[in-house]
Amino acid sequence: MKKAFFIFAMISATVLFALAQTNFSLTVKKLMTPEEFKASGLSKLSDEELAKLDAWVQKHSLQVAQIAAQQESVGSRYTRSFNQLEGCYIVADDGKFLGIISSNVIAAKSILNDIGKHGSVISSVSIFNRIGKYGSNISSLSPFNEIASKPPKILNKEGKFVAYLTTNLLKTPRVDLHALIGWLKSK
Repeated sequence: MKKAFFIFAMISATVLFALAQTNFSLTVKKLMTPEEFKASGLSKLSDEELAKLDAWVQKHSLQVAQIAAQQESVGSRYTRSFNQLEGCYIVADDGKFLGIISSNVIAAKSILNDIGKHGSVISSVSIFNRIGKYGSNISSLSPFNEIASKPPKILNKEGKFVAYLTTNLLKTPRVDLHALIGWLKSK
């Protein structure tokens, strides 16, 4: 899986580089169906306004793709070093302790202890409480929110910042929670 993901990231980066070197243009009309284009009101734009919007889409699409490619390389670096994360602390942006990264399912502070305070789906200080502020997919403090502005931080045993625990591709460095939990459960 890791190898396939790395190959995908490399191919994507190569394609992006090639597209950047050609006259390929990504336009709003290419991204939308004719119905979507009309329903969004974009058909009312002048040719000049549409050209400016298309230029913005082109520029920012390449930037987003480049950021995603960089994030995948950061993510793969952390995948190789998940062992170093064992024993690290998870702390919310508001300072609340959210648990310890541990494969031990009975340790009181382990995020894998599903009857413990930090691994339970009903605890107010658990990242797995899908209606709580630390586990909801709409909370700015949650690792599950793909646009979280203040996701939890992973701190090492000395209290130094390691990475954000988040699915937000724009936060860097980051560790994807789904990948981390999969790795912990596989141990």
